[in-house]
Amino acid sequence: MIADSKKMEPDVFSEQRQMPAQRETYFDCLRLMAAFAVMALHVAAQNWYKVEAGTFAWSVFHIYDSFVRWSIPVFVMISGALFIGGPPKKLERIFRKNICRIVTAFIFWSAVYALWNLLLGTSGWKNALRELVEGPAHLWFLFMIVGLYLIVPFLRKIAENDKLIEYFVLLSLLFTFVLPYFVMVISLYSGKAGTIAGGLFHNMNFEFATGYVSYFVFGYYFSRADISRNRRIIIYLSGIAGMAVTIFAARIFPVSEETASPMFHDCMILNVMLTGVALFLLAKNSGRIRNVSGRTKDRLRKLSEYSFGAYLVHILVIKMLDHNPLFQLNTMRFQLHIGNFEGIPLNPLLSVPAIALIAFVISIAISGLLHRIPILKKYVV
Repeated sequence: MIADSKKMEPDVFSEQRQMPAQRETYFDCLRLMAAFAVMALHVAAQNWYKVEAGTFAWSVFHIYDSFVRWSIPVFVMISGALFIGGPPKKLERIFRKNICRIVTAFIFWSAVYALWNLLLGTSGWKNALRELVEGPAHLWFLFMIVGLYLIVPFLRKIAENDKLIEYFVLLSLLFTFVLPYFVMVISLYSGKAGTIAGGLFHNMNFEFATGYVSYFVFGYYFSRADISRNRRIIIYLSGIAGMAVTIFAARIFPVSEETASPMFHDCMILNVMLTGVALFLLAKNSGRIRNVSGRTKDRLRKLSEYSFGAYLVHILVIKMLDHNPLFQLNTMRFQLHIGNFEGIPLNPLLSVPAIALIAFVISIAISGLLHRIPILKKYVV
């Protein structure tokens, strides 16, 4: 029988644990940072596979790709902090408001991307219909977030008990990140030993606290947990170490000669998780973020509201930039042509953030415009 959480003494949680989660400014900052990071990721990733392996450009794109892999985990952690820790929501409301919005957004944006590819001539009618059903690749996020919304009522019950939520976090750490990482490292050195270890692990068929639900719960846990300064420093150092592994391990264990291994870039891998959690805690405990003025908070909150729509539209924006005669975006440089001004060519070191910044500004602006149309604001952004 589970002990009554009210009879248990608080552990790492503050006295406000049972209070509904308030909208924190660091959530807005993190969401905007993650939105920009996703765009930088897609700019770097699409070019990483186009250039010759081992070149300067290839190395730069690989580093940028590695540097922003924390973006999706942080997005999910913010959602977990707000949904699990926010005001109680009935299951009917979750279906009617949140899941319905995700479904309509998927239908709308799948149609937009399918029509764009059709008009551009990059796909025929058959492919356009398939794209309409499957959606563009980056909309996988919508399917994942719907799955998390469906189990919010169960996660809320777990979150009501300090010991249970800590136990869930521990299980997630072990079965989502630590043990799979251990198996992967063994496999890199010995395929036979890795097969045996992997078989033993997978035979458990343990999936209860794995997958993106881990980040969802982490967001709630770390948004409420009172982590001591010394422990935060350890987490920050772990995050730096995780980033280093993401960048360099792919070169140490290549798939083939001069081809980086993508296994260290997966969102569900230990090194990426460590960086994501460290950034989340760093933002939460940042005095500079906490002390921003009321006007700045309002602006950040407004821009943050546009981030979901910006995520949905940003791939289209990047594609439009690729086909716009005003822009020359390629794997080796970035150059803007406006009128008689030819601009300044930039090498890949500068082109990725430059293109990502342009895509970010345009995507936020489009999302902001769509928010002015009530029906689109309610259902597609």
